[in-house]
Amino acid sequence: MKKLIKPILAILLFSAFTLNLYADEKVNDEALKKEIPLKYVKYTGEDRSLSSEIEVWLDKQSMNLILTGYQLKDVDIYVLTKDGAVIYQSSYYFGMIPDTYNMEAPSFPGKYYIVIDSPVLYAEGVFEIK
Repeated sequence: MKKLIKPILAILLFSAFTLNLYADEKVNDEALKKEIPLKYVKYTGEDRSLSSEIEVWLDKQSMNLILTGYQLKDVDIYVLTKDGAVIYQSSYYFGMIPDTYNMEAPSFPGKYYIVIDSPVLYAEGVFEIK
């Protein structure tokens, strides 16, 4: 019986240590991405029975803005400074299947606005680069 207790104890300690490392790694991964809350200012959907969605994340490691959405059609994306100057402008088509679009985030510290305009919805968000 004593021979069996030592290996079981070793396995339990090893698995607890491994799970702790995995949990720390996952927390650090989540800390690298931050969701930018969006305010839907107006909704001009042509067919309101279809749902459309957009999410924006700031990836602090790659310094990219990640847009995930679907059923938005042609989307115009703008990043503005706090003074209202457009520093980035792009267009992307989000169809029926969820898709992701990456764009470079501003490199200078400050407060920025993101504007998403499509035939289906209009959304604005605020984010900060430190």
